[in-house]
Amino acid sequence: MKRSLSKISWSFLAVGFLAPCLLQSLFYLTVLPVEVVPEWLLLVLWPAFGFFMASDTNIGPDLGRAILGFLISIVANALVYLVVGGLVSFLYRRLFFRTLGTDGTDA
Repeated sequence: MKRSLSKISWSFLAVGFLAPCLLQSLFYLTVLPVEVVPEWLLLVLWPAFGFFMASDTNIGPDLGRAILGFLISIVANALVYLVVGGLVSFLYRRLFFRTLGTDGTDA
């Protein structure tokens, strides 16, 4: 039996990957200063932001660390979103889909 990710899990994985990229783009282009974003919103959208902050990120002579910290935080964030998406998908299937017997009646 082939197991694959559900559409819900794929959607959560995509959002988990794209949310940090979008936020970092907005911060980098100074469209949205970091100081303006509420901390709870940043934590909800990018829970792995701590990896990025802990990597000694500074735009300067060591840009490699900043890029590596950003990539690690993207992967960690995508994994967090994937786990949450898997839980949502599991609960959705359990609550809204019933297994039908071979004769068409509820099992």
